Amino acid sequence: MDQEVRSNDTEEPVGIPEEDFRFAEQTTTPFADRDRDHFLRMLDNPPAANEALRRACTKHAAETAK
Repeated sequence: MDQEVRSNDTEEPVGIPEEDFRFAEQTTTPFADRDRDHFLRMLDNPPAANEALRRACTKHAAETAK
């Protein structure tokens, strides 16, 4: 039986049986039609930048120009 081995800094590595290991493609839920359509509309017509975003862009530009 193949196993995926995962580890973190606080405990010993643990083997996960292959049949229990899931890839992101197997666990994600696709958008509902309504949500997909809204997402695509937002990409086509993004809202105007608000004041906080404009300040962040100005700050970023100043910090990266150094």
